[in-house]
Amino acid sequence: MEPLPVKNEGVVGGIGGLGGVGGLGGLGGGAGGGSSAWVPVGKDGKKRKRLQKKAPGAPKRGKSPYILFSMDKREEIKATMPDNSKVTDVMRAIADAWAKMTDEDKQPWKAAAESDKQRYEEEMASYDGPLRVPNKRAKKHPDAPKRASSAFLFYSQVMRPRIKAEHQDMKNTEISKQLGEAWGKATDEQKAPFVEKEKLDRARYKREMEEWNSNKVEREFAESQQQYNSYTAMTGFDQIGYSSSLADWLAG
Repeated sequence: MEPLPVKNEGVVGGIGGLGGVGGLGGLGGGAGGGSSAWVPVGKDGKKRKRLQKKAPGAPKRGKSPYILFSMDKREEIKATMPDNSKVTDVMRAIADAWAKMTDEDKQPWKAAAESDKQRYEEEMASYDGPLRVPNKRAKKHPDAPKRASSAFLFYSQVMRPRIKAEHQDMKNTEISKQLGEAWGKATDEQKAPFVEKEKLDRARYKREMEEWNSNKVEREFAESQQQYNSYTAMTGFDQIGYSSSLADWLAG
């Protein structure tokens, strides 16, 4: 199989090949111009940071007159439209209906919004908890099956070390950018070996997850027993009535 190309900008020595990098040829001409197919940064060029989410117990902000109108009239307006109308079509129809209303027509929702604003301010006055909390993902179990890799990731695993070996001073972000552009311009035939690897890896992940989920009860019992053993070893105290039988544990 002929490896996929990498962008030629003077540093990466042409689609004909990166010197000793086994000929990164195949698509003819450089991958000049165009935007990157994969860039691990935000639109502002900065690294994406994990955002915070609203604290579950924090008061809900007051809704605007338009939002309250949308909530009230959405189904009514949707009923007048074709069954195959998209969500964006319904939203546009709601916005048009609101725009055509007079201030007097909007007054009921303006009054409701003012009331909701007062509700929010009153709840905030008596609330002393956090407004935002870290949006953390649940920790993955250390023994859980490894997620399936994408075709692009398999391609990158092959090509990245070759580029890095030939151009040791090239930044990882630039390598990633060029790999993404090359992958985006590749033909289906060139991608086929990596797509096949992805299919096999997805099948592996599905199989391992089915086995993992089927053993959930036994795993939870083993972890519970391990915690108990750690407790007794640390305190020297044996809880009364504890049973090491899985059947007894399941019976509660």
